[in-house]
Amino acid sequence: MNERAEVERQLVVRASEDEAFRALLLQDPRGAVSEVAGLSIPDGVTFTVHEEDSANLHMVLPRSDRLSVSELAGVAGGDGGLNPPPIETDPQAAAAYPVQA
Repeated sequence: MNERAEVERQLVVRASEDEAFRALLLQDPRGAVSEVAGLSIPDGVTFTVHEEDSANLHMVLPRSDRLSVSELAGVAGGDGGLNPPPIETDPQAAAAYPVQA
């Protein structure tokens, strides 16, 4: 788990157990992050906490400047196995899965 995900998990757990902390998280997210994780969010970064209810649902999209799968494949030198070669053209795979006659 990455650091951000771990901090978010800690915030959610604490907010679910402590109503005063939940109010702090909604009112002063920077202070809540500092209290839980000892981290400081840079001044140029906006950090907003939303509370869902039955009438207000929220979805977070990843940043739009992330690499696509094909761009990532080009950078990483592969596609992470998303498009493996057919077994008949991959000698190692062919050996692992011999054709039964």
